[in-house]
Amino acid sequence: MSYARTTLGRFFLSVSFLSVLFFVPVVHAAMESVELGDTIQLGEFLYEDDYTASTEDCTITIYDPSNTLKVNAALMSENANGWHYYDYAVGGGEATGKWPAFMSCGTLMGGDLVKADKSFLVTSASTLVSDVAAIKAKTDTILWTDVTAIKTKTDTILWSDVTAIKTQTDTIDWTDVTGLVTLSGDIKTKTDTIDWTDIVGIKTNTDTIFWADITAIQTATDTIDWSDVTAIKTKTDTIDWADIDTLVSGLAGLVTEIGTGNISAIKTATDTIVWSDVTSVVTNTGAIKLVTDTIDWSDVTAIKTQTDTID
Repeated sequence: MSYARTTLGRFFLSVSFLSVLFFVPVVHAAMESVELGDTIQLGEFLYEDDYTASTEDCTITIYDPSNTLKVNAALMSENANGWHYYDYAVGGGEATGKWPAFMSCGTLMGGDLVKADKSFLVTSASTLVSDVAAIKAKTDTILWTDVTAIKTKTDTILWSDVTAIKTQTDTIDWTDVTGLVTLSGDIKTKTDTIDWTDIVGIKTNTDTIFWADITAIQTATDTIDWSDVTAIKTKTDTIDWADIDTLVSGLAGLVTEIGTGNISAIKTATDTIVWSDVTSVVTNTGAIKLVTDTIDWSDVTAIKTQTDTID
């Protein structure tokens, strides 16, 4: 409820010995105001010429901003201390703006008529009270010991780390994350099938890894031209590994035929061959087989038999 107050007093006229009411000047900070749907109390203190409280009847008249009469000389209530007042309820659908009003005390015929301006402002209803009530309703359910516990925990956070994490996560395309959840099923559904004892087992095994060795391997493999590896794979993809197995088996038999330790001897003997001569025999004279096909090897045998007896 709003209040507007000034002071009225009565003084005695020595010429006519008549008493009249007068206003003691009072400075107002601002015109009183009231919100739509609220009630304003308009009033004044009224005193006799000796400044004792007056019980003289007073009335109030009120107009709305369009100058429509709302209250017509209604009798005001009064207290023993001289306070004369009138409570006016402003409807929620009333007009906002300045509402002219005045109070009258005494009578013109009695020579003691006084009037006081009681105009006031009507403003739109504020939502502040309801907002505060809503906030209070929410905060009344807070267990403040929990808030204290949370503060204790967060006091240990290194916020520069949080900033660094934010910097990293700012680059995440969250539509990809959403896709993982909505297209591939809930993450929990997927992880529910994991045997976490296996995870423990994996950790147990990786705990023994000497990661410096892994770093060394990485350093060594960093120099590999992986396009070469791809080329090698392309070539080896056409190998019939069954042929390799056969070749290995054949080599084992060849080694048996040659005999242990004969490879070095054969190499020693063939190291003295001038292979250009062999090439010449093949290319200039024709294939060796074609040349030797005309030899009568029985004659060679006979020659060998004769020469074997030579001393």
